[in-house]
Amino acid sequence: MKQSKPLTLITALGTSLILTACGGGSTSTVSESNNLSLATIDNSNQKQATAILFDSIDITTPQLPSISTDAGGLAKVSAPLFKAVSPQEPLKSISAGESYSCSEGGSISSGYADGISTITYDNCQEANTTINGQVKMSYNESTGVITYAMSEYSIISEGIDYTTPATTYTISSDTISYTATGEATIDGQSVAFDNYSYTLSRVDNKVNISIDGSIKTACLGNWVTVKTNEVMQLSDTDCPTAGDIEVQGDNSKLRVKFSSDKSVDVYLNDALVEEYGNCNELPDSSSVCGV
Repeated sequence: MKQSKPLTLITALGTSLILTACGGGSTSTVSESNNLSLATIDNSNQKQATAILFDSIDITTPQLPSISTDAGGLAKVSAPLFKAVSPQEPLKSISAGESYSCSEGGSISSGYADGISTITYDNCQEANTTINGQVKMSYNESTGVITYAMSEYSIISEGIDYTTPATTYTISSDTISYTATGEATIDGQSVAFDNYSYTLSRVDNKVNISIDGSIKTACLGNWVTVKTNEVMQLSDTDCPTAGDIEVQGDNSKLRVKFSSDKSVDVYLNDALVEEYGNCNELPDSSSVCGV
């Protein structure tokens, strides 16, 4: 059964809090800011452009290693399993300076120096999942913020192929923020992301979400750039009651505006093209891309 939009949007925050506690448009121009070819957004693909606002969140967010903090700093780290992978036995924790052989080949090693804990995956194969790359983690005791810096990181599992040369996450008790560059294929859906920034925070029992950066999906075609004009605001189990998100293409733009009555209006080049009663009526890739 299709997951509701509110639950999809807040999944990343719920996961992060637990960890902390322990063919579409044509193209004709290149974006000057990041040298990316942009898709043209028109009536034929405006629903696909709307869908990527939400679908891109899950596909760019791997589950991160968890860490525990002792008097000596970052004492232990646990290997991550991608959030979309079916539940598996977690990989064991290892202390700084330790290493171990993965059950089906490869290894994981860990180090700690100058307030930074490093976990390195060398073709680690566990439960049909293969991980490579490095994650550096630091913890700020005064603010309670954990920072993860991933480099040349990849994870391959059944239906999943995720690669990022550089992604940085910051996580606290009420906020997750990340900036990612890379590409992923999950259950046949492909997406590339360039300086894709996502921030989700809790303020006064509300969830605020902003998205900025560039995305390329197989469904839509070439690149589009997402810009948050007004943060999306919603409760844990309800649709947004505020927000203005813009998807920019080649001499074209789509705006998705959320109202206090939970209705959603979609504008193509400033002309109203779609009206939805609430966020659960918005198109997603399963309905507009055939995946």
